[in-house]
Amino acid sequence: MNSDSIQLHSENMDDVPLYNSGIIKNYVEYIGKYHPEIDINSILDYAGITTYQLEDAGCWLTQGQVNRFHEILSEQIGYTDIAKEVGRYVALSRASTPIKQLTLGFVTPEAAYRWLEKLYPLMSRASTLKIKTSTSNKLEVLNILKPGVVESPGQCKNRIGTFEAIAKLFTNKFANIEHPTCIHTGGDHCHYIITWGDTSSFAWKKIRNYGTLFSLLFGSAFFFLLPI
Repeated sequence: MNSDSIQLHSENMDDVPLYNSGIIKNYVEYIGKYHPEIDINSILDYAGITTYQLEDAGCWLTQGQVNRFHEILSEQIGYTDIAKEVGRYVALSRASTPIKQLTLGFVTPEAAYRWLEKLYPLMSRASTLKIKTSTSNKLEVLNILKPGVVESPGQCKNRIGTFEAIAKLFTNKFANIEHPTCIHTGGDHCHYIITWGDTSSFAWKKIRNYGTLFSLLFGSAFFFLLPI
């Protein structure tokens, strides 16, 4: 039975595995670095999440687990934007290094954002992303929840932070995010408008790096073939 069938036939969506544990692993890494005074084990215990689940890349967590995690974390940290801060941290996180490496394989932020549409099902079964390009440095994202799913506000903020961080990998600045429609303010989906700054300097640096690598390989090959 696929994940969509599970969602549609479950009476209690809080108990359906919807979110890859790698998302919470980013939180744990962030807390360990910036809030070492927080007892992360007690937070995980409260949420019903084990360290084994966090280390298993194939493990999926339920809405109930994620809700409890956000609830106790916000209470202990003392501010509600922690989810957004963790989303931004994706640009630096060891837990998301494979994602970062794949994202940087693209030449432009637009291509990286578009790739999210295919990547997202590997992280969440709760919703789908639809991406539409407006201009060379602007696009729109729709996040549409699947039937029966009720996300927490923290998950929306975490998504915003992640969207901001992707542009920083290319421009060294967070993207600007407008959020005109949100499921937590009466909308039937979340609508994000993402804009970012100039990427020409990044593109030239990338061309320079590839050019240097090619020159070294090319020069090394001819070192043994040409007369001194």
